[in-house]
Amino acid sequence: MRFLAIFFLTLLLSTNSWAKKLSDYSPYEYDVRFTNPVCETYEYDTPIESRSGEILTAKPKNAYCRKQDAEKSGARKSSPLWKLLDWINDPSTTEIFFTYLSFSNHDVRDAVCNAIQERDAKVSFVLDSGTSMTQANALVECGAELYLRGHVSGIGYAHNKIFIINPNSKDKIKIAFGSGNMSSGIVLHHENWHFVTTSVKSHFSQAHLCVMNAEIDYAESGRQFKEYMKNCLSDIEAPAEEDIKLFFVPGQGKEATAQIGEALSWAEEVKIAAHRFSYNKLLEMLAEGLTNNYFNLRLVFDDDLFWVGQPGTSRRPNTRHEYRKVQGLISLGADVRYVETNHRHNLLHHNKFIVFKKGQHRAAFFGAGNFTGTAFSTNLENFYYIEIPEVTLAMSRQFEHLFSVLGTAKEKLPQVETAP
Repeated sequence: MRFLAIFFLTLLLSTNSWAKKLSDYSPYEYDVRFTNPVCETYEYDTPIESRSGEILTAKPKNAYCRKQDAEKSGARKSSPLWKLLDWINDPSTTEIFFTYLSFSNHDVRDAVCNAIQERDAKVSFVLDSGTSMTQANALVECGAELYLRGHVSGIGYAHNKIFIINPNSKDKIKIAFGSGNMSSGIVLHHENWHFVTTSVKSHFSQAHLCVMNAEIDYAESGRQFKEYMKNCLSDIEAPAEEDIKLFFVPGQGKEATAQIGEALSWAEEVKIAAHRFSYNKLLEMLAEGLTNNYFNLRLVFDDDLFWVGQPGTSRRPNTRHEYRKVQGLISLGADVRYVETNHRHNLLHHNKFIVFKKGQHRAAFFGAGNFTGTAFSTNLENFYYIEIPEVTLAMSRQFEHLFSVLGTAKEKLPQVETAP
């Protein structure tokens, strides 16, 4: 057995032999969606050379987008925005709770306001205390209740990404989660969004209600949050599902890391789509796996991560430390592609997921958090490890789309960063 498995299995939470699958609950729907924006082709003013000498005339289509592409992309019935608006506008929606780092999406704001004004829906939401308040204040004026969280002792950013419909229902509940903020991230960023309809009695649902209550009433410190969550989760009567595991931070970062380590112990192929990428424990596990030929590793990043490592590059979301770490993995055999997004419009490849594969068996780890140390320790985060076949297959296929269709190899990037 690999060192990774020996080291991390001791940290994993035990699984009850009588645990159910999420699909055992009625009703049940799991709909995973990817933004995959549909954008115009943006040509350079004059052709430029790639790093290998190839002539480039335009940015890769649907990788590089502009704000004017949002309406067409969001209007598709396959888009995450369309699904979320359908949930909000449903006449049976009488209560809404959501928690995000930021909130700036006008379509969601208008739909939530209409739910309050036309159906007297109860709305409460949590945002990071350092975020822009323009759209949040507009929603408060409609009658929603806002809680600002994060940046207190033991808690960094309020970085959760959860949307709950009818949290106090006696039967059916709807929960959305994933990588995107409630911003252009639901349309023009490259994101994954997960929509689950299930019984409120499931462990999955009850755990999310623990987070909701914790963020509203027990987030004055990291210690308070962790104590409440520990007690709340232990009081859930339903057994934890065996095909989806939940990890909430602060409090369960070690368990989340352990789960990644356990999956790396059996995987033969590892696919990672990431935005920020500086979590030393993950980097060490990946380096060990490559050094010992345990698995093949492919990664997709925003091209910001590449350009931040080049001389004279302006400030980016990524850091040179991240660039150097990725170069280290490349030197060990990792294959890397970059999605050429629109830095000027603050559009990003913002996915954070890992797909593990051996033969026909797949699993996926994903959630709100980036692959950084603070995401696994002090930020308010929600992570998931799933083995639901249709979902892991969809995420595996999405990685291939990001890597092979939208992604650009280093040698095919422009010699000098240039915008159309």
